[in-house]
Amino acid sequence: MVEFAEAFGIKHTVRGRDGRKYSFYPRSGPCVKCAKKTDIETHHVTYVPEWTVALCGKCHGNITSVNTHVSRVTEKKLSNELRIFLWRWFMTDKYFKEHRRFSRGRARKLVVEFLRVSNGGGQVTDAKVR
Repeated sequence: MVEFAEAFGIKHTVRGRDGRKYSFYPRSGPCVKCAKKTDIETHHVTYVPEWTVALCGKCHGNITSVNTHVSRVTEKKLSNELRIFLWRWFMTDKYFKEHRRFSRGRARKLVVEFLRVSNGGGQVTDAKVR
């Protein structure tokens, strides 16, 4: 999982001897999605272990919208596997260049796609997705 994460700019944070958390990815770095250098925020791809990335405010809002919609569709807290699946989709898909907002319908499609992939390509019914 670490190799996959590093390929998409996800860096692991560590706790220093002083007890503070340190990230290998600088908070002031450019946005890993669009390369914008201003309005940089830290996004948690996962919380345990804590993996963070630098995103501009717009990209951070977009991925947060994706995570929120998918969480509402599944009615569950997002697993690390699902979070990384969504991150990978977010980094490679051009959805936000063509659409202004992320829809609940698109969230359902992503969840079904994730379930298919995690199910080894098996059939997934809509009964698992609200």
